[in-house]
Amino acid sequence: MTIFFMDPSKKGLSSVFLESNCRISNRPFHPTFTPPPTHVSLEALKELQIPQILEEVGFNTRQQAEALANIIGRMCAPRSERATAKWLKEKSALGELLKHDFTPMPLIQLYRASD
Repeated sequence: MTIFFMDPSKKGLSSVFLESNCRISNRPFHPTFTPPPTHVSLEALKELQIPQILEEVGFNTRQQAEALANIIGRMCAPRSERATAKWLKEKSALGELLKHDFTPMPLIQLYRASD
């Protein structure tokens, strides 16, 4: 996980990358880079353990991806469920992050996931 912050000793932003073995390393941060909102939203949901909760209540992998897509879609591009489906299929890279192809997904599946 990368955490971005203002570093008063330097001009611009810096980042701290938390590596898997919990070491913290400073890495330079290019000021024109903005983390994608889908990635930030997904990481926030992971911190809240939402994927684990969905699994515990019996959601299969497809249902988990669709539920997370609904939540993240509302966080990043808050519109109707129909617009969320279009956003997932045409503009978002969330399918790559969740390893799920939203292209063939019927709209009714997104409705069911949000219920």
